[in-house]
Amino acid sequence: MIKLAPALLDSYVGRYQLTTDMHVDVTRDGDRLWGQPKGQKAVELQPTSQTQFFAPAVNADVTFDKAADGVQQMTLSHRGRDLTGKKVQ
Repeated sequence: MIKLAPALLDSYVGRYQLTTDMHVDVTRDGDRLWGQPKGQKAVELQPTSQTQFFAPAVNADVTFDKAADGVQQMTLSHRGRDLTGKKVQ
């Protein structure tokens, strides 16, 4: 696991709307990020690069990036399916 700057982790914090019915809330606790899909338990997101994270509890990958319009977005890759959504708050 690599260590990321607190400011970078803070930039990922927020709610990401992946589908009409599903969002993921990303929070920071110390030097760790947590992802909590709607109606589920929060899981730790372990950094594998500056923009990519792995959630071992659910065997999922998360990638953060900036969209062309400057709004940050997240892609969740889980069970062969990719869901991408923009940061809404």
